[in-house]
Amino acid sequence: MTEHFDEDKAVARLAEILALKCGIHPITARQIRIAARLHDIGKQRIDPGIVQKPGKLNEREFAIMKTHTILGAQMMSSLRGSIGEVITNTCLYHHEIWGGGGYLGKSAADVPGYVFIHISGIARRGIINVDGHSRIWYNHNIADGGNNQWIYKRY
Repeated sequence: MTEHFDEDKAVARLAEILALKCGIHPITARQIRIAARLHDIGKQRIDPGIVQKPGKLNEREFAIMKTHTILGAQMMSSLRGSIGEVITNTCLYHHEIWGGGGYLGKSAADVPGYVFIHISGIARRGIINVDGHSRIWYNHNIADGGNNQWIYKRY
């Protein structure tokens, strides 16, 4: 459980860094970080036998698991202000795909751009620590109309 918690923290921090690199206001970037930590909260309403099942889910179990996005958005929908909007939308749309075909079938035009920053954080987590001293990731730069670029920073 600690390993998953640490991974969530790392993805959340990466989402915040990506947002800042895209030129998003620091307050919104912080909201994206918080939303990234809460994106799977809907899984609390899914049968633990499905959520914790080792191996592949069967078709019925996968259909149930996919509802965690809607459940999470419902759980967070009472939050007010921009933070509530960012968290709710991240819960709802974090399994959507840029060109369409995610859990809800939405495309980039239907999903707030900051959700794709979070998704990019998840997708890129595996290549962030390239050599122990560097960070590298591919960025769909939402802030300037979707121009793609490599971001590389040496620490």
